[in-house]
Amino acid sequence: MRFRCSALRLLANLIKVWAETNNQDQALVERNQRGVNSFGYQPGPYSQETEVGVIKFVEWYCATTSGALEHATRPASAPVA
Repeated sequence: MRFRCSALRLLANLIKVWAETNNQDQALVERNQRGVNSFGYQPGPYSQETEVGVIKFVEWYCATTSGALEHATRPASAPVA
């Protein structure tokens, strides 16, 4: 029984942390979106120092979708490389 109480307390604490994290994330995302929607916002390049993962994902995504689009728009009689 003691183990079950400990597990329930742990679970309650995890739920509390999860809920607080989600609330903080929501506030951050909403503030960020307000900034992006403002008249003064001008997008710039990704940071080579802090956004390397984002850059790699965008490059992968563009290459993947580009290849899929080329395949989808190729005439059926065209040879496949």
